[in-house]
Amino acid sequence: MSLIQLLLIASGLSADAFAVAASEGAILRRSSYRHTLRIAFVFGTCQGIMPILGWRAGSSLYGMIRPAADLTACAILVIIGGKMLLDSRRADEPGRKRVRSAGLKLWILGLAVSLDALGVGISLAMRGMSMWMPALIIGLMTAAISIGGVRVGEIAGVGAGKKAELAGGVILIIIGLSFIL
Repeated sequence: MSLIQLLLIASGLSADAFAVAASEGAILRRSSYRHTLRIAFVFGTCQGIMPILGWRAGSSLYGMIRPAADLTACAILVIIGGKMLLDSRRADEPGRKRVRSAGLKLWILGLAVSLDALGVGISLAMRGMSMWMPALIIGLMTAAISIGGVRVGEIAGVGAGKKAELAGGVILIIIGLSFIL
């Protein structure tokens, strides 16, 4: 896999984190740097660890499904991308009041936005790839994009996060299809 493909996967995976971070920024309208960095750390850490866990699981399955590995990797990325597309179209709950996410709630959000990275780790294992560099790049990019998400949310509101999630879904679908084309 090329560095460009890896960066595209990382940016696609970061779209969920961006959307949630933008939501945090929109709700708070003025987030402290400390809280912004906490969001970036939690989201980046979760997003960096989940592909490693997926890769470990996928590596053990690789021998059994090697003949269909590219198709399996494609299917996983297309499904994840499709879910992101559907989520980007989902309307927010009207009148819902949110408060700043912190502590356990923030870690749960971090795990929730990184579940798609688990699937990407599985798909990379199906391709017989090492996971350490991709995990590092995914985690660092997610942290950086989360910082931007909080700031964009403060300025533009939650709508910016929905558009990022839509773009991330499209990117993952295109990369998934490239595995079989």
